Amino acid sequence: MLAAVTVDIDTNEVLIYTIDELLDICCNLIIFDEEERILRFAHLSVREFLEKSVPRDDFSLQSRELFLMNRCLYSFLYESHYLAISREQSDKIILQSEVFTTYAGYFWPENCKLGQPDVVTSKFLKDFIGNNLDMGHNAPYKKWIQTITHYDTEDQGSCYIESYVFNTNSPPSMSEISCIYGLTGIIMTLQQDEIIDWNAPMKDEFGVIHYPLKCAAKAGYVIIVRQFLSRYSDHYTKGSTGHRILRLSLSTAIKVSKIEVVKTILDYGMIDVNDRLTKKFRGRYVSRILLSIAVRYNAEEMVKFLLQYGADLSGETRSVTPFFDGDNELEGLEDNHESVHKQNLDSLEIAVLQCDTAIVDAFCSSWVDIMVKDSSGATLIHCLAKGDPGYMGSYYSLKYENIIQYLIWKGVDIAAIDKYQCTALHVAVNYDNNFDKLVPVLVNFGMPMNAQNSEGDTALSMLVNLALIRKFRWRVSLLLSLGADFSIPNNDGLTALDKAEKLHKEIHPKNYQQWAIYSYIVQILTAASQDKAVEDIWRLFVDDS
Repeated sequence: MLAAVTVDIDTNEVLIYTIDELLDICCNLIIFDEEERILRFAHLSVREFLEKSVPRDDFSLQSRELFLMNRCLYSFLYESHYLAISREQSDKIILQSEVFTTYAGYFWPENCKLGQPDVVTSKFLKDFIGNNLDMGHNAPYKKWIQTITHYDTEDQGSCYIESYVFNTNSPPSMSEISCIYGLTGIIMTLQQDEIIDWNAPMKDEFGVIHYPLKCAAKAGYVIIVRQFLSRYSDHYTKGSTGHRILRLSLSTAIKVSKIEVVKTILDYGMIDVNDRLTKKFRGRYVSRILLSIAVRYNAEEMVKFLLQYGADLSGETRSVTPFFDGDNELEGLEDNHESVHKQNLDSLEIAVLQCDTAIVDAFCSSWVDIMVKDSSGATLIHCLAKGDPGYMGSYYSLKYENIIQYLIWKGVDIAAIDKYQCTALHVAVNYDNNFDKLVPVLVNFGMPMNAQNSEGDTALSMLVNLALIRKFRWRVSLLLSLGADFSIPNNDGLTALDKAEKLHKEIHPKNYQQWAIYSYIVQILTAASQDKAVEDIWRLFVDDS
């Protein structure tokens, strides 16, 4: 950076011959340590003192950042031959700016943002932006893009701009860059140009479509979002083509917990807090309200805000009909509610599935009934046992311990049964959830291991029926180790061992894989039976003695 200030960007003359001249040019950015005879960057407290106490505009935050931005942009203006200077001066500048150009490539937007609103007066910024914005990028802008590009081949490269990756051959425009970085001053200037389409889509290197408003919402630039909403309100109203952009921007802001942006969009009244947003997910339409999006992304503070704003608990619905190419990603399901999957998760259930105790507590603080049961009589612990591949991760046992302990503390009965007299353990054996992590926790918190459902089956007895379908044979061993009783008969008089032997006999040996599964189950249940017989004899012997 020091090399960059050795040339006057107004006259192209070499400025610095002495330390005093360098200190004068750099204002409060650097200081000279006379004892050590070295230059140091000024400590933040020194700069803050100068900015607040010294009556000189040169020490203000805006003037300093404007100074740095101009130095950065100067390197791109020079390297793109936008400035005409002598050969002798050119050689000196090249030597001094080689390292600085990399710094300039990544930090001029930050200097520009911090220097607002003074930056709108910068001639260098105006030259950098250029005229005829509808005709493409000018030379200095292209030079900047080259600076931040990582080349895969000689002609193909990727430019990294904040969290976005663009192909060098189709970089974003200056207007789009302004929304990504939050350069309000540039946006206010460019919006006067009627040629620019501020709602045009831009595609990143991976083919993902972005919009300027979405980029601003994601980064939390409230002022820019307000500018868009006030200037293009007709474009975003319900029923218009731009309403999709507004919904996409809102859902993005919710995911990253930009509360002020979400409040700003909702306050404009074009989207209700309980409107549904729909997208394609794993071959189906998924329709979610804003609250369930916040829960899905573990945004605790956003959940609290949306509850205060009036969000209800309805979570999501899933269509049974696969989507087809060409379907609008965010079209509503208002005409298709009858064909959704029967398991419609509300936001509280989603929070429980994600073992997010903090968000469940936020619901309880908003007087949400945690004792609620669904139409089958299932509690939230049943819901957790059932699981859902869209929400449950590979959690550690501690995660399950925390959420189950919280639910019990709030009054949910660990041993509760649904209308089929199934406990949460009965439910757990039926689904491909984190069985080995979840079930031991349920049992440790008091889940009755040998409870029988309306058909008289225990969880172990039910599992024997499922072992062939889902290859759950290892789960039989786990239940036995936790105290499952294999000798309890169901309403048909069959124990778990009886069922296993019956199914084993019905399978032809040619179906070796299926036959082997039940051979294994019969073997371990028989071994358990023999162990129990030995234990019973030993107890009789002890009692007689």
